[in-house]
Amino acid sequence: MNKISIAFDANIIGYAEATPRESDTDDMEMLKRSSTELLKDLQELVQSTQGLRLVISETAYDEISDGNAERAKSCIKLTQDMDILEDVQEIKNLAGLFMDEGVFRTKAGNDAMILASAVFYGMDYLITWNMKDLANKLNMQDMVRIILQQGYEVPRLCTAKQCSNYHLALIKHELREHQIQDKGMLYNIGTMETTKPKYRLLNTDDWDNMDKKEKQRLIDAIESSEVMIESRRWRAKKDEELHNDPEKYWKNREALRKKWKAQGVKFAPIPPTPPWVKTLLKMHKEKLAAREVAKKKIEG
Repeated sequence: MNKISIAFDANIIGYAEATPRESDTDDMEMLKRSSTELLKDLQELVQSTQGLRLVISETAYDEISDGNAERAKSCIKLTQDMDILEDVQEIKNLAGLFMDEGVFRTKAGNDAMILASAVFYGMDYLITWNMKDLANKLNMQDMVRIILQQGYEVPRLCTAKQCSNYHLALIKHELREHQIQDKGMLYNIGTMETTKPKYRLLNTDDWDNMDKKEKQRLIDAIESSEVMIESRRWRAKKDEELHNDPEKYWKNREALRKKWKAQGVKFAPIPPTPPWVKTLLKMHKEKLAAREVAKKKIEG
């Protein structure tokens, strides 16, 4: 049976872990509640059905594992049903291509890694609250173009709210249909009576139906939240480490990965890379190398 695969950005875990406060605005309450409820609904599906796969990229897992020990412990607990997608070389190359093509801002290298991870491992969904870089319609056209050019499938990028409102019912339907097929039943799933879904639709307007001021208000709420401020701090730190000493950065990541594996953290199997993808990524790497040589000649 083909599995439905869903990857989570670190901010989804961060909002789900964050304690609700009386001082929360309506937007902040929605961010925390929708993230919490979506994770709960999907984890219940994992326990009660077959065919659903929840994952988190190594980059995102590194983020939620860092910082305050108590908070990190709570975040890791929320990912106990998730496999980790290891950051192999193909992901680094694909992320580099996104950056080289200007899809992401200079400071958004880790977001490029998270998207590249979801693409390389063939995720159906990537759920995030990052509306500046990932769930950004202005970036979508370039994302799709590059992903298809490299021979990959395009994951569906959405927020937790969008997933709950529009995709969760479809996910449940597909899982139910798979189970019926597995049991060898030949009747049409569409003719069956279905029970009321366990999930609760959020009483919020869809992003596409918001006016410009409402959209900006939500983006401002996300960007000014503790979750996103901490995320930007962590990502800026990692970007600086990578820039200052790339070799040391990746050695530290390798050591951290070995530590996680020794602790029993489950990593997803690494899929084979199609030959045409290897060729395209090799061409891109050669292009970057030639550009670096030309740059040094000019500077010299």
